[in-house]
This record gives sequence, structure tokens and C-alpha cells, in this order.
Amino acid sequence: MNNQQNRPVTLSDRIAAYVHGADLEKIDPAAVQKAKDVVLYNVALALQCRRDGHPLGMQAFNIARALSPGGGPATLIGYRERAMPLDAAFVNASQMRAYTLDDVIFPAGIHSGLMAIPSALALAEERGRSGRDVLAAVIVAYEVMGKLGMFVWDSSTPRRPTMAYGTFGAAIAAGRILGLTQEQFRHAIGYAVHSAQGVAEAGDYPGPPEHYYSLVTRAGMTGALVAHAGGRSSSTSLEGRFGFFDTFVGKSFDADKLVASFGHDYQIMTWVEKRYPGTGLNIVGVEMMREIVTSSKLKPADVREVRFLVPEERRNFAAGHEPGPFESARDASGAAAYHMAMVLVDGGKIDFRRYEQFAAPEMRAAVAKIKPILVPGKSNIRWTRLEVDLADGRTITREGETYTFPPIPPHQRLASAADGLLTRAQIDRCFELLMALDKQSSVGPMMACLAPEDAQRAG
Repeated sequence: MNNQQNRPVTLSDRIAAYVHGADLEKIDPAAVQKAKDVVLYNVALALQCRRDGHPLGMQAFNIARALSPGGGPATLIGYRERAMPLDAAFVNASQMRAYTLDDVIFPAGIHSGLMAIPSALALAEERGRSGRDVLAAVIVAYEVMGKLGMFVWDSSTPRRPTMAYGTFGAAIAAGRILGLTQEQFRHAIGYAVHSAQGVAEAGDYPGPPEHYYSLVTRAGMTGALVAHAGGRSSSTSLEGRFGFFDTFVGKSFDADKLVASFGHDYQIMTWVEKRYPGTGLNIVGVEMMREIVTSSKLKPADVREVRFLVPEERRNFAAGHEPGPFESARDASGAAAYHMAMVLVDGGKIDFRRYEQFAAPEMRAAVAKIKPILVPGKSNIRWTRLEVDLADGRTITREGETYTFPPIPPHQRLASAADGLLTRAQIDRCFELLMALDKQSSVGPMMACLAPEDAQRAG
């Protein structure tokens, strides 16, 4: 015991102190509002998945039904059946991910919503926790994931960011809801380190395996539950000789600067939504291409070549910038080159039906004009430059580091996703409760709105 009391303070201790002590009263109100928007965005994705009967959502539901045969206290979004919290979080994360429109934070590039939101909602519902508890859990989980994850892009080890950092978010969000002590949080962080999983290999199935992010969420939650039950882990699991950073990052970092950044410039404010599949890194380039095509009224015959310049740090994340030709709809839907080809062929539109037309001659011809180029010395991972050579000898260029989609009113977003699944009264009530989540003494009423009233929609 004395050895533990006298040991040096580690990074795990310092992160634990922040996540344990963060108070919603002291968090920037803009970050609190953003957290509500992010929760709504992810809940809407889950409802859309359920309404459409997406096969990945149905698979996840069947898994949860097998693991929680007696039901449970936590809502499966869009279902009348319920499950135990780990199983509910698994289903809800899978539903939020199904269309690969899940949110991402930059510069880390982590799909933070999939980790934090299902974890916080499932445990909060089970334990009768408040909306304030959920919002604080989501905000601090985004904060730690995003700021730890800034070290991943130039790693020599090929990994997707959420593979290494996702479990931290799920463990922290779950730990806040569980009410972990500072010491228990330190152990939960250690379990998150040891739960990191996955490799970047794409091969014949581009991207992580199906339900991968749901498994990361479940692993992080489990670590928090183990710590809550008294489980212990190494205090040097992050910065030790054989710890997380040496294993997964392989470079030095400024721990003091990292810790000092917590609670300022909140990572949840960097949240980026997606309106078409693929990595959020591609949005800047695709939208620049859309603007060029629409403003100049370009047709495929007008374009000789498009050079798509991105930072060389993206080398280990090739699925987003590979040049084609593409051999499957999944391949095509993840690639910037295919989206730019869609925009060119269809006059600025992105028609999701085009993903299945990856072998169509007009699509292959357009894709062949898109040339990805990796460029050194760019500090922003989203930096993109387009150089569009036209048949008449002109070149149109665009360069940028960020793009924000025109806003969709949040009630409209929720109603559109739940149309035909929930009643109008349920949608309105859910929206009302969610937008006032910081005033709700329990998340139970809001979650109850997410179960369809029509028995025919049960399962």
C-alpha cells in the first residue's frame, strides 16, 4: 500500500483526475449544446438503420437477443425489446455505424460518437442517471479520445485511429455514468490500453470488419465495469517502457501540454458529420470538386485530369484515397476518387445508387481521371488541393482544410430518420427531452420515446 501511495504520478493518474473532476457547470455552454446535437445525430442514425431494416442492424439485434435472452433494462433503439447494457450498447453502436455516416472528430479522426454515446445511454438508463450525467460523460470522453489521438496520424504503425483510441472513450463515458472514483478511473484507463484492438488491413473487405466499432465500445465499457468491481491495472500503462505510446505510437509527446489542454478548446466542437459514406477526411476534396463542377457546369468530356493532393500522413489509411478501379460497392463508397467521379458524371450530385454501378463504363472512365498524390509538410490532416485540368487547356484549382455542410434543423433530422417507425408524438417528445437533456433527472423518458408503439415494428 505504501509503495502505491509513494509512487510517481503518471499520465493515467492525471487523466483520471480530469475525467473524475470535470463538472458540467464549468464546461463551455457551446460544448454542452454541441453534445446534445451529437447525441441527436447518432440517435437519428440508429433510428434510420432500424426503420430501413439494415442487415447490420438486424444482425446486431439477433446477437443481443441471444446474449440477453431475458431482456434487460436498456433500450435497443427502434425496438420494443430491451437488453443488458453491454448488449444494448453493442446494438446501438452497430446501428449508428451501419450506413458509415457516423460522426468523426479532427485532427484525431476518431469515430467518437460510436464509443461514447451508446455506452453512456445504456448505463445511464440502467442506473437511473440524469441527462447531465450523460452530457458530461460524452464531452469528457470526446476530450480524452481526441487529444490522445492527435499522435496517431504520423505513426509508422498502420492503424485506424479508433482502433487504438476508441476504448478510452467507451471506458471514460461508462466510468462517468458508473461514478468511478479517481483511482478506479486510473484502472479503467489501464483496461482501455489493454483493450485496444484491430489492424488496418483492408484486403478483400475494405475497412474494419462488420460490428468492429461495436466491439470496441463493448470492450471499453467492460474495462470500466471491471474497474468499478475492484479490478486493477498498471499505473504506467500509457507511458511505460512497454506501454501504449511505445507500442502504438512510437514517438515522444508533451504530457504536460496534453493534460493542460483538457477542458479548453473542447474536442467535441471539432465534430464533423458525414452525408455520404467513407472517411470524413474526404469531405473537403469531394465538396471542392462539387463546387468546381457546378460552378463551371462541367461534363466528363470537359475534364482531362483531376489531381487530388492530400497529406502524406494518410499513407497508412489508403482506402480513402486509393485511385481505383473499384471492384465492389463497398470499395467505391469509401473512396474520394469514386465520389469525385460521381459528382462529375451526375453534374454535382451524389446519388447513393451509383455505388452499385462501380463497373459501369462511364464511372470507370471518370474514376480513371482522378489521380491521388501524397504531399509532405502539411500540418492539417484534412488539407486538400484539387487541380482540375480541362480539355480546353485551363486548370481550375481549389485548396482548403475544412468544410461544413449546410445545417439541417435537428427536429427535421430526427423526424426524417424516424418517419414510419415512431409516431409524431414520440418524435416530438424525444426531441423536446433531448434538447433539454441537461434538465432531465433521468434519461429514461427520452429513451422510452425511442421504442416504437406499434407492435408490428417490435422485431
